[in-house]
Amino acid sequence: MRGRLNIFAIVARFMVRTDLSALAFIGVFLLFVDVLTWPLLLVLIGSRMAIWLWWLHELFPITSIDEDTSQATLLNLDAAFTRLADRFVPVYVLSWAAVFALAAIHGAVRMPVGFAEIGLVCFAGMAVVVGMWTVIRSVVEGGVAEPWRAVVARIEQPTLRVERSARSRERELTLSVFGLLFFISQATAISGSLIHVYAERQREQMTRTAAVELARTQIELGAEDAVDPQIQILAPEQLPPELEEEDERGMRSHIDPANARVLVAAPLPDGRWVLSTAKPDEDLDLLFGTLALIFVMAWFRGISHGRNLARSHTAPYADIAARIRTLIDSGKLLGSERVPVLRGDEHGQLSENFNDLLDLLEQLTRASAQVGHGDLRVELEGEGDLYDSVRAMVDRLREVVGQIRVTAQELSATAAELLAVTASQEQAAGVQSERIATVSRAVASLARAAEDIDHTAVGVRDNADLALNRTQEMSTALEGLARETGGISELLVLIREVAERADLLALNGALEAIRAGEAGRSFAIVAAEMRRLAERVSAAVDGVGDRLVTIERAGEDTAAATQASIELAHAVFEAARSISTVTECQSQETQIVARDIDAAAHGLSAAVASLAQTRAVAESLHTEALELERLTRRFQLDAGDDPSASQCMVALSESRMAMRGS
Repeated sequence: MRGRLNIFAIVARFMVRTDLSALAFIGVFLLFVDVLTWPLLLVLIGSRMAIWLWWLHELFPITSIDEDTSQATLLNLDAAFTRLADRFVPVYVLSWAAVFALAAIHGAVRMPVGFAEIGLVCFAGMAVVVGMWTVIRSVVEGGVAEPWRAVVARIEQPTLRVERSARSRERELTLSVFGLLFFISQATAISGSLIHVYAERQREQMTRTAAVELARTQIELGAEDAVDPQIQILAPEQLPPELEEEDERGMRSHIDPANARVLVAAPLPDGRWVLSTAKPDEDLDLLFGTLALIFVMAWFRGISHGRNLARSHTAPYADIAARIRTLIDSGKLLGSERVPVLRGDEHGQLSENFNDLLDLLEQLTRASAQVGHGDLRVELEGEGDLYDSVRAMVDRLREVVGQIRVTAQELSATAAELLAVTASQEQAAGVQSERIATVSRAVASLARAAEDIDHTAVGVRDNADLALNRTQEMSTALEGLARETGGISELLVLIREVAERADLLALNGALEAIRAGEAGRSFAIVAAEMRRLAERVSAAVDGVGDRLVTIERAGEDTAAATQASIELAHAVFEAARSISTVTECQSQETQIVARDIDAAAHGLSAAVASLAQTRAVAESLHTEALELERLTRRFQLDAGDDPSASQCMVALSESRMAMRGS
């Protein structure tokens, strides 16, 4: 669809043409029976056309479409087309019914027409309403088919389909044929009735004219008494006002449908007029009864004949539709029955074309079945897109199967190699797993040893700290001992001096005793004893001095040793603390290493499990590759394709796989 398509204009033009064709017949009829005047007819026709055009415009959500019209708008427009006949036809038909009703009322009130014209207009109105109600629907649907197809073509895409409600075409054709036959029969009967009424009026007019001429002749011959009593002799001013125009013979006549009478007057030589009035025998009871009977007969006969005609036209379509439905539901195309061709018309051509389509589909189905059984040597000789598509599909399938076959062989070989490599990797991973387990145990032992060393270092550090404290206390005690020893040395010096003085005094006493003689003998003994005591004291003081010297030297040595012990205790304490720190760090690092080794062990275990799975997958892949190659060997690509050679290759591949697995 290019450019802008005015949907409403297309539909309106078609309906105007259809309405004008109906108006040409109905307008002539209404004017002929003299129930409407030209101006009033134009007003009624123009009014009803404006009404149904307005209603037609209201039925469309939009009046035109183009390439940018949205799908939602197109769907609304499609729904409007679907409802168009159901919603437009009643208004259109009722507008014609209103025209006939107004025409009948106007004719009865304002126009010089009789009961026959009014009755025939009513029957004509019923015929038009019934006929149009059943026929105009098909006319409307046929007229809007072109723009409707344009809308549906824009809607129906691969992702969107318009759903249609089920409708009976047989019913529509039955009603259309019934309406057409009913309208034709009623139009024929009404036309015949109208001709009959007019003929009766003309006949009565001719009869009255002959009677008036006879009466005038009798009066001119003086036989006025022989004149028919129904003949009136009137003065000119007594003539009915309808009798104004004279014919070439000077006579005046008038048919009065409103009063159902015929008037004929002829002039007399004396200026009087001979008037004959009569009511024509229109047989309205028989006429309307016949029309009613024809109405009923046309109703039933139209439905019966319409149903038969519709069935004869729709039966081939229904048969073909049923066969297509059966094919869709069952999916069985081969051996399908063909549609019998009964006539050489469009139905027969449709049946022949459907049978040809079945032949084509069966040929393609057999070719597809042959391909399904693995024979890709199918050759199709037909022409067209369908044949070309199938041939292209088979050619492409040959290429694909050949590529799959080669790929399957390569995949089988690759799977075998992968299986061998996986087995080797699995074995190496097992050895590595054992080594990692050994390292893990050694690291765990090292961690425990580090913990023991740490605990021992802590004990040594505590003992060194205790020894340092004891040594410092001993050093303090030795310093006190050295001070006391110094005091003793001073005391010994003092005792030595006292001993020396006592010895000197004893010597002096001995000298004095000797000088005193016998009297000083006891004093001399005392002096001797004091001298011996002084010597002993001096000797003791010397011994104590020597011992004090020894003690001082021992104290100095002990102090030096104690200082060395203190320094050693400090060194031991620092060394123990360093050992504890280093051991603690080593323990932490050992734990980290142990965790890393444990994680590596788990990862290696997972890798071993993954390799086992990979091996299983490789074995399955190899098996599937062999099976795929077997399957592809079922397809016969060309005349030189030998399935036995493929079987040998598959067996050889399986033996290679077994050898690599062992």
